[in-house]
Amino acid sequence: MSSPDASPLNFDPSSHFAGLFAKQQDLFKIPSLNHVPIKSLKKNGLVRFRCMLQDTGLGQEMFVSTYNKHENGSSKTLCYLYTDDLVDMDTNQENMFPSDQLGERSIVYCVSPPGETRWAKDASCCTSDILEALDNLNLQELSSPPTSGLKQKFPLADAHHTAALVKFYDNADSLRVGQLVDIIGVLGGKLDVTDNAGMDEQELFDSHLTQQYKDTPVVHAITYTTVQGATETPFFTKAQLDDTFSQSQDIRGPLIDYIGTCFGDDKLVAEYVLLQLLSRVSSQRHGLKIGQFCLNITNFHPNSDSPSTTTSSQPIVDIVSNLVLHQVPIPLTLDNLNKSRFSPQSVNEDLLSGVLQLVPGTHILVDESALSEGQLGDTGVRNMQALINAIQHQTVTYAFPYSQFDFDVDLGFITLSTRKSLLPNHCTIAMKPNYPLDQIQSENRSMPNREQLNVFRLFVQASRHATYEIPEDISQYIQEDFVKERKAAADQQKPLPSQEDLMLRMNLCRLVALSFGEQTLTRDTYNYTVRLDDMRKARNLA
Repeated sequence: MSSPDASPLNFDPSSHFAGLFAKQQDLFKIPSLNHVPIKSLKKNGLVRFRCMLQDTGLGQEMFVSTYNKHENGSSKTLCYLYTDDLVDMDTNQENMFPSDQLGERSIVYCVSPPGETRWAKDASCCTSDILEALDNLNLQELSSPPTSGLKQKFPLADAHHTAALVKFYDNADSLRVGQLVDIIGVLGGKLDVTDNAGMDEQELFDSHLTQQYKDTPVVHAITYTTVQGATETPFFTKAQLDDTFSQSQDIRGPLIDYIGTCFGDDKLVAEYVLLQLLSRVSSQRHGLKIGQFCLNITNFHPNSDSPSTTTSSQPIVDIVSNLVLHQVPIPLTLDNLNKSRFSPQSVNEDLLSGVLQLVPGTHILVDESALSEGQLGDTGVRNMQALINAIQHQTVTYAFPYSQFDFDVDLGFITLSTRKSLLPNHCTIAMKPNYPLDQIQSENRSMPNREQLNVFRLFVQASRHATYEIPEDISQYIQEDFVKERKAAADQQKPLPSQEDLMLRMNLCRLVALSFGEQTLTRDTYNYTVRLDDMRKARNLA
């Protein structure tokens, strides 16, 4: 931590804690706010919290970091980091502190990851100690959510979630809204409006905010890590991911079969869905995000016997949720478009969340078949534009009273529609089920067991983040093939393949190669991708 003679003024345990809990089995011994009801945890106890930074605009507050206490002719230095406890001051001392005994910390409103799937949440939980603590809770505590956040500051309406005011002491400049972080910190008490009322508001959390967040727990962050790439799945080891990736060719087929069960055993659509689940923003050039693969599945028809399309798309939602970490369904109903808020908006210095304020890597299933005839109001038009911007540019606009800012995101989209989608996409494929989607027959649904599901999940995560390259000779081969294709189209007086067509094919090549466990593109894989794309185009024309 620090040498014994180090000054308390320089006390910084963050690196020590990061090393102390570097192993997941040690980290899981710390109670998690994502799983344990707040009422069962003690103040000043160590906690962890995996959360999205929802509002980074709450500002900073000054605090007394250390205080020299004089007592019985001696002096001792008290540390007030990671606490909101009042300073135990000498009765005869004025309320003045040297500048080197003052610190500044940033206040951020954080929420549990919106759209986190059940299996991912369960996998990040449990050790026997935590399970024992849960067992000791009464049924009423277990049936209620861990803690209730402010409804307007969570993207998903009416969804149970955990919220906390997190106070960051170091590297606050690197924090950005929408970021997913893992925090180890000290659980503080709730904000005390009474104690703060008589104090200088310029040195404290603003009084109106104190009132708003009075029931929100406080966490003092000792150390935190940004969750991205390989750290997305702390419950999977690198050895597990590497081993699964090496077996990709054996896993790929059964996974496509599993996905196909919710598309009437349509294997071609299932394969394209798999490629979409593996996609992510892999690079950015001149403001253009490269790598995401937004898919439109047409010929999707709701159940004729049901006024709601929920039951039609629910099997797809369930299967995608079984495979990915974060998934959000958006039924594109008129009511949802006209009454929801898709983009975050600042009102009275309070950032209200929007449906699209999600963590990187979230998979969104848009059910456009739910859209009926009717009037789209101003809010509905803005929400449609927000969806279009997220798909086309991978940005979400945050609206403020006198300005707006676009924040980069990494969101995957699958759009279900009866005809070609109203929304833009990279690729469209018509669904051709072998049996009706609402036909529930056991012979059509061979469900994998838990062990096989975990293999599928490992496969998706390993393939998403594997490195990929195109050798020079393959690049030359692709260019020559593209020139031949354009010449053949010209000779047959067909539309010429465009630069966008080439970009789509290159992205498909990357996803197909990774799905086969290949990190270097080969001629065979390129040719397979061309055939796959040709089958899609032929089906769309049929």
